[in-house]
Amino acid sequence: MLGLMKLVTQRLPNDHNVLVLGDDLESNELRMYGFSVLGSVQGLKNKSLTLGDRVRRAVAAVATKKDYLIAWGWSSTVAVSGLDITHQVVGYVDAIDAAKLPEIEIDKVIPTTLTCGELMKQSASGSQAVMEPLVGIDAKTLVVDKNSVINTLQIPVNTLVVAVVNDVGQWQEIVAFVVQMKTLKIEVTVVVSDSYVFYSELHFALLEHRIENNLRRTMGGIRLIDVVHAATFVWAPTSLLTGALEGVLDLLSASASGTPIAASNEHAIGGVPMIGSRIAWVSSVSELSAWAADLFKNPDCISGQGSEIAARVRSIASPTKFVEGFQLRLQ
Repeated sequence: MLGLMKLVTQRLPNDHNVLVLGDDLESNELRMYGFSVLGSVQGLKNKSLTLGDRVRRAVAAVATKKDYLIAWGWSSTVAVSGLDITHQVVGYVDAIDAAKLPEIEIDKVIPTTLTCGELMKQSASGSQAVMEPLVGIDAKTLVVDKNSVINTLQIPVNTLVVAVVNDVGQWQEIVAFVVQMKTLKIEVTVVVSDSYVFYSELHFALLEHRIENNLRRTMGGIRLIDVVHAATFVWAPTSLLTGALEGVLDLLSASASGTPIAASNEHAIGGVPMIGSRIAWVSSVSELSAWAADLFKNPDCISGQGSEIAARVRSIASPTKFVEGFQLRLQ
């Protein structure tokens, strides 16, 4: 979402400043990306239940009544909900926790999927408007070449490389998949991001099966999007956290690479019109394993399907279309 945020803020008619919900490290990272950062509010997990009040005080100190407030992401949208000042408040929501869905009191919510939009409408206050879904893919100016990715992560040759694009994906499904591929006598390497939540559980489970060498985590400057371009296919397992609808934009960016893609049919990506159902089709690990075996042995047909999906994603979720759609929804 960060790349899309930068594209939008660069094209807004007025200056755009950022208030970070996080610590100094995150503030510095955004400054390195070229954002004008006014300050930060820590304690995003809101253990003290004072986050809303602290955000309100911070906003009141830096914003005028004519300013738009744009909340990027679910946590930011919840934090600015109910601001007791006369601003136009817009929330762009890529992921929500449907198990803990509070009533959101802002002027506009822009969801990424029909699924997210319908859930938001259930919690809408009388003054809130849930807009039509808007999806986008980040502009990637440079992707590390495949050989560099393979060498940096020390992935063996002649192996099926799987990029996992769901940081809350079920580690049990990943273990079951690796075991089934071993049964089919197909070597596989699964790569998760350095922010994958259940890495410890996944590593120890694979260790018990003595197949821990089939796991890699992004490192050495290699990003998950780099792995996506080098992978045999991309996979988004079922989310382990109940109600979590995660990573819609990440999965769209991955699908735009042209690499064959598969996601659990329970993933929120299924709520993206015209595209989602073609990506979110996996109903079981066994179904995925059979598809992966066919892809490994006969890649041409399935690779062609990946290219077709990529072309369709680019046609409706290009960065330019995203910026245009966002600006229209602000009017």
